[in-house]
Amino acid sequence: MPETTPDPPTADPAELPTVEDPTGPSSAELPTTVDTPRLERVYRHLARTGGDSVDGIAEALDLRSHALVTVLTVLDRRGAVERVDGEYVVRTLGEAG
Repeated sequence: MPETTPDPPTADPAELPTVEDPTGPSSAELPTTVDTPRLERVYRHLARTGGDSVDGIAEALDLRSHALVTVLTVLDRRGAVERVDGEYVVRTLGEAG
């Protein structure tokens, strides 16, 4: 009779450790001005991609362009992002202000 391998034990998802997104900033690295889930979502996308157009962000995050422009305006006014050559990019720490 062939030898069978037992199934690996399954873990409760609630007990699994959480892992920070390795391509985006950790919570500690978020500017204090990025203080809502929607702002954080857009900011993390820009940090992960290195920059994107309004249409690119809207498509990637499944957001309406007019709502996204409001979010980007808030992030820009708060010094978290800036527009460069038609794309929004995350400002580096020394540039905010």
